[in-house]
Amino acid sequence: MGRFVLGSSVCAAALVAGLAPASALTPEEAWTAIQTLNKISGYETSGTATRVGDTLTISDLTYSQTQEEFELSIDLADVTLTDLGGGVVGVGYPETSEMVVNLVIEDEEVSIPVQLSMSGLNAEMAGEPENVEYVYAVDTMAMTFSDFERFADEGEPVKGVVSLSMDGFSGTSTIGTTDIIDFASAMKWAKAAMVMNIEGIEEPGNLVMSLGVGAGAYEGDTRMPADIDTSDPTAMFAAGVSGSVAMTYEDLAFALNMSGFEGDGPNAVGSYSLDAGRLVGDVVDGVVSMESTGTNLAMSMQSPDIPLPSISAFIAEGGAAFTFPMLMSEDPQDYKLAFAYRGLTVEDSIWDLFDPQGILPRDPATISLDLSGKMEWLIDILSGAEPEAGEIPALVYDVAINDLTIDLAGASVEGSGAFELNHDDYISFDGIPAPIGDASFVITGANGLLDNLVAMGLMPEEQVLGVRMMMGIFATPGEGDDVLTSTIETTAEGQVFANGQRLK
Repeated sequence: MGRFVLGSSVCAAALVAGLAPASALTPEEAWTAIQTLNKISGYETSGTATRVGDTLTISDLTYSQTQEEFELSIDLADVTLTDLGGGVVGVGYPETSEMVVNLVIEDEEVSIPVQLSMSGLNAEMAGEPENVEYVYAVDTMAMTFSDFERFADEGEPVKGVVSLSMDGFSGTSTIGTTDIIDFASAMKWAKAAMVMNIEGIEEPGNLVMSLGVGAGAYEGDTRMPADIDTSDPTAMFAAGVSGSVAMTYEDLAFALNMSGFEGDGPNAVGSYSLDAGRLVGDVVDGVVSMESTGTNLAMSMQSPDIPLPSISAFIAEGGAAFTFPMLMSEDPQDYKLAFAYRGLTVEDSIWDLFDPQGILPRDPATISLDLSGKMEWLIDILSGAEPEAGEIPALVYDVAINDLTIDLAGASVEGSGAFELNHDDYISFDGIPAPIGDASFVITGANGLLDNLVAMGLMPEEQVLGVRMMMGIFATPGEGDDVLTSTIETTAEGQVFANGQRLK
């Protein structure tokens, strides 16, 4: 029996050893991984590491970043990294602590103490030195910024409190470190909030601002050379940094109250909210793309400088997107610029400013534009370079109008087309590169809108007659009531045609 028990124990130990990582993570290697992780975000990390038993304590911990415009350093409380066995390292942080944010801008120093609290923290790092996974969860996390050591113009200190909080926060981060750094992160939260209250910006003015968001999630990844200089954006993009980001969130609410400012001070009350939002983007081959969408956006503003009790607007669906190259290149690269606001309404008091009789239809409006094409930069925009006098910063080689929609006040315009831009001809169109291509449009309700403008007294009948004559030149009747169509064409010879009729 004794031999059986002993033999079984040896086999079990061998099995456990076989399941452990080939090179189990140590606290020292976890500390190195933390430094590498911060480098991706552009921070240098310093601290004093002291090993006692299974625990490595990092004291005098500081994150720092130096840019041309500012210097930033963050002093943090001690962090403990404890070997839990099997290649797992526990990460410990005080439940309550203070960190100090130090900022230097144009030789002016700002020091902001930050109170940090976390309850229910559970954080571990595991894996191998070249591939570390960081898993964390916290029930509640809060930060409070206070005692701004800054001075207003009169020499009086600016007093303020900024608090941030997050509940149900959890996530994972994975970092692979060889010649190439691969970083991936995923996190989620139940709710988050920010409140700012600052006095003394302009005595006796007061600024109160709040931001709240419901449940949300984030995923992102970054890939870049290990020896890259993260303080040089041009070098980063040139070295082939790539990555992506995706974030969703619900129930966002923002409120602003600026009061007590004297004279022409910016006294105002405003709010902004949306039901759900989404943000996605990526960086590939030096080209940055980003897209943001939201539903049920509501905005309002009140101010003594506005000649109305309030201004408010609502957008059922809104969004914007762009794609732009970030580097100079010998070959043209893709660009895109788009926005769309659908179901746009404003309060009646705004309409009543120019239409008190309610003649114009006040149905929800739509405004959207989607442009794309090829371009190249002639200057290094990431270095802050500016074009010389008389020079242009970029060349746009073509423009595709993928969508143009304006539906407002009972009339609408829909259009699309494409044009090449001839940079050898800046004469035909008075200083701009000559366009070569065509665009088609469908205009609905134009005559009805003109009739309404006459009824409102905004346009005299004689002026409307001239507008109708111009419409007859540029457009032809389409199918349906009060529908016009138009095709505008420009040629390589600098000619302009409207519906086949030469205008230039």
